[in-house]
Amino acid sequence: MLVAGSHASEVPDPPEVIRAVDCSFIPQIESLGGVFRVQGTPVDPIAFFASKGVNTIRLRVWHSPINGFCGTSQTLALAQRVHASGMRLLIDFHYSDTWSDPGQQAKPASWSSLSFSQLKVAMRLYTLQTLSALAAQGTPADIVQLGNEITGGMLWNDGKVSFWGDPNWQNLADLLNAGAEGVRLSPGGNNIRIMLHIDRGGDNAGTRAFFDRAQQYDVAFDMIGLSYYPWWHGSLEDLRANLADAASRYNKPVLIAETAYPWTLGWADTQNNFVWQSSQLLPQYGANVSGQRDFLLKLFDVQRRVSGNLGAGVCYWAPEFAPFPGLPSPWENLALFDFAANALDSWSAFVPFCSGDLNADRLVDDIDFVTFAGAYNILDCADINMPAPCPADVNFDGFVDDTDFVLFAKAYNELVCP
Repeated sequence: MLVAGSHASEVPDPPEVIRAVDCSFIPQIESLGGVFRVQGTPVDPIAFFASKGVNTIRLRVWHSPINGFCGTSQTLALAQRVHASGMRLLIDFHYSDTWSDPGQQAKPASWSSLSFSQLKVAMRLYTLQTLSALAAQGTPADIVQLGNEITGGMLWNDGKVSFWGDPNWQNLADLLNAGAEGVRLSPGGNNIRIMLHIDRGGDNAGTRAFFDRAQQYDVAFDMIGLSYYPWWHGSLEDLRANLADAASRYNKPVLIAETAYPWTLGWADTQNNFVWQSSQLLPQYGANVSGQRDFLLKLFDVQRRVSGNLGAGVCYWAPEFAPFPGLPSPWENLALFDFAANALDSWSAFVPFCSGDLNADRLVDDIDFVTFAGAYNILDCADINMPAPCPADVNFDGFVDDTDFVLFAKAYNELVCP
């Protein structure tokens, strides 16, 4: 049996910043004949993501979905493509037959009549069986998310909670620890990082309320996941402050587990979009491709500035969810493909950061030197309201000064980024 909290020292630190996307719609899109393109040329989307710098794919897993998509067999098949492209796997268990989020956490239909004791067993076994199947085909999970946006708990009503001292928290803790037992019992399970995910990217009070309770009830977890959609979750300053506080308060890596930003306020199909008006935008970023790209670059920059190297990275939700015949999309203007499924330049934000490569072309050369010289003596690089990140701040202390010049000069002599 797992002793909650006893496993953390066995889990290795992330080898690099997580540059992730959740692309769980791909099998459904491809089943409808949908094709993704780069400048008009068809591409395999999974291989394309890897080529742009994405290193982790997040896949949602539903227990017994009506149409089969996001079920175990679909997940296994997509995981093979992920590993074939050299990327890691983040498994997002919804513990439901459909969407789980703060407004709905329905049990799988086959679990609806189980007692609470039986429910814990079912959660442990289902988690174990799914992860074991992934490992058996050579595509083990690297990170496992126990529930999706579980701010209000999971497997309602048995695991339903409120923030403030809800007596049902013991039930939620027992369910989460049952899932954690399933993770640890799976092949290689001691090397899998367990993440708890809520929807409070810019809400520090809400984040503290949830994770204080998780610690109080001795829930086993290795990472914190936060959703951050600006139109729902606050300003960039709210996000920055919450990431910094959560990382230091709980001493855990913090992942922006879901995010998105519009490249247009237009639309292509008859489905209403989640974002459609300028009042939903951040003042620094327009609803255009450059705004979308710079928003993503800013998130990576904010994460690099989290102390203790605890800013784990960023996961973009549903970049593939452009409009396709047979699958109307309320996310069409938040995707990273245009309405004809051509890749947008926003993908350049996933290029791995390389100190000194200020224009992200994988070379440290005279162009970067000119950029660095122009930025020298800027004193407010850490200002969250600056619309673009400040790559000349090589050591991320908020200033471009002599220390950065020394670091830049070293990178300049190496010329090529790894």
